[in-house]
Amino acid sequence: MKKSDLLIWGLASLLISCGGKPKQEKEQKEPTYIEKIADAYGLKSFDALEELDYTFNVKKGEVQISRSWKWKPKTGEVTLIENGDTLTYNHNQVSEDLKQTDHKFINDKYWLLFPFQLVWDTGYADTINEEAEAPISKQKLTKLTIQYNNEDGYTPGDAYDFYIDKNLEIKEWTFRKGGQEAPSLTTTWQDNRAIGGIKVALDHLSEDGSFRLWFTEVQFR
Repeated sequence: MKKSDLLIWGLASLLISCGGKPKQEKEQKEPTYIEKIADAYGLKSFDALEELDYTFNVKKGEVQISRSWKWKPKTGEVTLIENGDTLTYNHNQVSEDLKQTDHKFINDKYWLLFPFQLVWDTGYADTINEEAEAPISKQKLTKLTIQYNNEDGYTPGDAYDFYIDKNLEIKEWTFRKGGQEAPSLTTTWQDNRAIGGIKVALDHLSEDGSFRLWFTEVQFR
């Protein structure tokens, strides 16, 4: 065999040996527990939505409140329909006179999409207890505690305890105003529906039935 043939053969062998090994794919980062919850509720479908419409209803004792929202997340446009009045503003540019309205919007949106807020939000600490007793059902569930900081948002320092089953579905939660130890409100998460690729809990009820919060006319498109 000629020397030139040896060089060609050697070069060909080198190319084969280099090209024959598959490139190592970048190591995929394991999603956090919070990210897994958000994914289970359909976070990946959210970016495709142009508009979310829903009516927020709450009843405590004899007092009942209802207000309807139209939200276009890509532009930030929000429309509130309440007591026969309609108000449209941009959630990304809130003037001082609209803060009370925007506070309502955030409150109602959190009740509807809290699993997503856990991914969107910053400024909180989280802890996980893999076997905790749920306050209403007394079932053994995973307890995820979210403690917000004291600087950001309309209600800084608030804390939430989520009680989550093995399917990453929230079954109950407790709200603790200002991070206090005693519960301010505990309710169920029930009547789960898949709407526009997103799962939402349409009904929340306290153990004694004195408080109920629910959503109607929900459309995601």
